Amino acid sequence: MKAITFGLLLSLLIIAGCSNADYDLDEVVAVLEGEEIQAKDVLTLYPLDDEGIRNYVLGEVLVQESKNMGIFISEEEIENNKMALYPGLEPQEIYESLPEEEKAFYEEQTEILDVTPEEYYEIWLDVHHTHSAYIQAYINKVIFNSELEEDLDLMDLEDLEIMDQRIDDHMNELVELYKQSGKLTVM
Repeated sequence: MKAITFGLLLSLLIIAGCSNADYDLDEVVAVLEGEEIQAKDVLTLYPLDDEGIRNYVLGEVLVQESKNMGIFISEEEIENNKMALYPGLEPQEIYESLPEEEKAFYEEQTEILDVTPEEYYEIWLDVHHTHSAYIQAYINKVIFNSELEEDLDLMDLEDLEIMDQRIDDHMNELVELYKQSGKLTVM
């Protein structure tokens, strides 16, 4: 089951190529429960395009919803998650070990945010693992402890696709609820 949700997280957090222009890093791209989300926030994880903004906002909505449900992820747990994939390596060492094609995204973002690739990668790791931990906790509590999973065999590929679609639909509905209630405004 964790492999399924990990796969879902990866699909939610896919890094797409981007066409970079001059950005106003302080431009407000969304407001979530009165807190501004700026271009520079989105750029910590994604390109600044419609899909990147959508994915970042979705992650923030799920973090907020998780906290509203009483789910809190400690900094220690986030650090443990970061280190689990590359035990004993510092973020700079992890960055250096990445394939060149993966580094291209980070290098584009560093130019926009005016930081070194290693600094950006460390920022990316923090934000990515924070979002991922809260998304995982939310999915476990809301999706896998509900009727959405009852009739599915998660060892069956077709059922996995159905579950992925149910999760995607649920998350889209949650974002729409936030918009309709005035908790979320996307510019």
